[in-house]
Amino acid sequence: MLLTFSTLLLTITTSFSQSWVSLGTGTNLSVYALGEHNGDLWAGGNFTSAGVASANYIARWNGTSWSAVGTGMNSQVWTIENINGTLYAGGDFTTANGVSANRIAKWTGSSWQAMGSGMDNVVFDIAEFQGEIYAGGTFTTAGGVAAKGIAKWNGTAWSAVNIPFSAAHNGNVTSLKVYKNELYIGGDFDTIGTSTAKFVAKWDGNAWSPVGQGMNYWVMCMATYNNELYAGGMFDTAGGFASNSIAKFDTTLFDWVPVGAGLSVNPIGPFDGIYTLCSFNNELYAGGAFSTLNSLHDIVKWNGTSWSDGAQSMSSTPGFGVQSIIVHNYQLYAGGLFTTPSGYVAKLDGVIGTPEIPRNNPYLSLYPNPADAKSNISYEINEASKVSLEVYNSSGQKIISLVDNAMQQPGNYSIDLQSAQYPKGVYFVKLLTQDHSTISKLILQ
Repeated sequence: MLLTFSTLLLTITTSFSQSWVSLGTGTNLSVYALGEHNGDLWAGGNFTSAGVASANYIARWNGTSWSAVGTGMNSQVWTIENINGTLYAGGDFTTANGVSANRIAKWTGSSWQAMGSGMDNVVFDIAEFQGEIYAGGTFTTAGGVAAKGIAKWNGTAWSAVNIPFSAAHNGNVTSLKVYKNELYIGGDFDTIGTSTAKFVAKWDGNAWSPVGQGMNYWVMCMATYNNELYAGGMFDTAGGFASNSIAKFDTTLFDWVPVGAGLSVNPIGPFDGIYTLCSFNNELYAGGAFSTLNSLHDIVKWNGTSWSDGAQSMSSTPGFGVQSIIVHNYQLYAGGLFTTPSGYVAKLDGVIGTPEIPRNNPYLSLYPNPADAKSNISYEINEASKVSLEVYNSSGQKIISLVDNAMQQPGNYSIDLQSAQYPKGVYFVKLLTQDHSTISKLILQ
């Protein structure tokens, strides 16, 4: 059955073969972040219990039951990221497991560990880039160093990333995404130094630059779908086009273009828009707060051509909705402030995903390139897989195996190649997983 709402500028295709179901009794309050680690689904948010367990702001689901993670945090968790097999959490907390950990911490497998003296305000997103951990948020200091909105951790200390935001906006960073060997950030800013950079910018490891004409308001999230970069938020124009809450970056135009008619329909509050994006089963799912109409349910999906309803049997309190979407064990999970199904976190029942095989792999990064003494090799895998990472010379001879058929969990990985020991010239780095292989050229000088 096809229902068309002309006033919504959106066509909704309805199918009742899929539905969202609760994970046990869920949590007692909202879920802001979802992640995965060691086969479990992790949830962070504003809750103090999960299932029958007392769980302060963070908990994990093993497929059948919820459990606490130590004694948890003392305030909200806004992001959870698995990087190189290590789980990181960011938010508004100042203690983790009873130990001082200001707004960011990492899980050792048995306890939470602080990362220096942390930040002075909220951390909203975490990512790995060129072998270092980046955090974005509303903070102004990191590790006691002035760092407005974004900072990086080298394993022992925090440092600023030299981003002079304008005073016209808050300079908050709410989204981080690595795309084609560059770090993209989204948030509430419109200028970097003397350059106009409206709500989105990118960092190549040395300098910041704008990304097209940008948007006219806040970018809340970013994701890749079919190897293209998408951004969601509270904007209604992007790249000079009408783009309701979502846009795609066109590498030919070097600017943002609309994604269908977008999703910001019948706005019901000052923070309506898209909060989360996730690619699943060759479709892009978008979650947020769109409308009071039951036909939208605050989660929809894009198949590359048109939008359709992605949330049968899900509904929310007006002005709230879906805060996080993640693929875990080939199934789609959502967390937020929705009221149906109960428990604030749910699974899309009856749908098993298939591994997405990229046409080319944007997740293999070599930096610096050209290199001399050392080159950092970073890569991302989307599912548990045996992985090999090898380096070949220009004659096709393998000179080193950096990862040898090792089983790795989904996440971002990074390894240094000590390149000074090899002759100058052209080399090839090969990433091999169970589903695909990717080769990138490395120049040693």
